[in-house]
Amino acid sequence: MQFQLVNERFMLHGRLFDNAWANALSQELPLKQLLVEDYAGCEKIMRRPKKLQSAQALGGHAARAGELCYYAPWGNLCLFYKDFRYADGLLLLGQVHEPAQSWSSIDDIYFDFQLIH
Repeated sequence: MQFQLVNERFMLHGRLFDNAWANALSQELPLKQLLVEDYAGCEKIMRRPKKLQSAQALGGHAARAGELCYYAPWGNLCLFYKDFRYADGLLLLGQVHEPAQSWSSIDDIYFDFQLIH
């Protein structure tokens, strides 16, 4: 499934992978007015209105730049612009097509997250 994060100034495209967590997220899209904030100098986070239901079977992941993940303990979406160490509860959802350096400076801005049909 293809997705986009869009507002009046930016548009990011990507692909959701075929896994339980990405499928659960796709059922909730579109999500409107998600605030994108920088976190830990390596990722952009978007707080969600509720946690993903299928995230009960937790695993972990070592994120790579350009990946879209879900951090189950906090219930937020993460876009990594730098590689990050393994973290329990970090679940891989997909990949952003644009290079990380093109969106790594975006901060404190709202986006809509939607599927592209």
